[in-house]
Amino acid sequence: MVEGVPFGTLVPYALDAAGRPVLMLSDIAVHTKALRADARCSLMVHDPAATEPPKSWRATLMGRARVDDAIA
Repeated sequence: MVEGVPFGTLVPYALDAAGRPVLMLSDIAVHTKALRADARCSLMVHDPAATEPPKSWRATLMGRARVDDAIA
C-alpha cells in the first residue's frame, strides 16, 4: 500500500435487505488497512456469466466504506 494511491483488490460481496453491498473483510488484509486509512472506495460489478466480459454489462459504485456495528 502506498499512501495517497488507490488500492485495488478483488473481494466477494453480497447485498443486504436494502440492496446495499456488504463486504466481509479480514482485519489483517491490506485492503482493510487501506479502507481504515481512507474510507473512500469503489466497487465494480459485472456479469459473472459473461463469456466476453468487455462486451457485457458492468457498473462501478463509489462511496465510503463503514463498519456496521450490527455485524462487527
